[in-house]
Amino acid sequence: MKIIFRLSIILTLFFIPSVLTYSQSADWTIITSSRDTLRSCIIREVVGGDVNLICGVSFTHISVDSLSILIKRKGSPLWKGAINGLYAGMLVGAVAGLVFYPETPSKWEKYFGKAGYAMYGSLGGAAAGFLLGGIVGAIVGSNDDKYDLSKKSKEEKIEFLRNLIDND
Repeated sequence: MKIIFRLSIILTLFFIPSVLTYSQSADWTIITSSRDTLRSCIIREVVGGDVNLICGVSFTHISVDSLSILIKRKGSPLWKGAINGLYAGMLVGAVAGLVFYPETPSKWEKYFGKAGYAMYGSLGGAAAGFLLGGIVGAIVGSNDDKYDLSKKSKEEKIEFLRNLIDND
């Protein structure tokens, strides 16, 4: 029983970094004034009147004047909701497992004790929380940041891009 509990904790700890890494990556969609769209870009630097980008696997640069809209994708709200639901469900399930432990336990319940009830409650709560959190995250919608640069001057765009690069 202790092995299953420890294994579930270890698997959870291995899962956390991958979610955090995904949510911290900067993924930009760039729409130019001619309505061309560049997806999955990383803004590298501003040199003179050009901005250097890595879009997918290619390196490119475009004029700052041609930038119209920048959209920063922060990650899928579905997955963020699912992960938040997973942890909330684990907590609620563990507490429910402790609260509903029977006063006269059966042979099986005596063998696993309150810790077993808490563990199975947390596993059941995690599964339910993961599903419900994912549904809520999908309903809530996008949490992307959208910046309209179409009405800014070239100097304002350059300053804005440099601030984005410094803060990213």
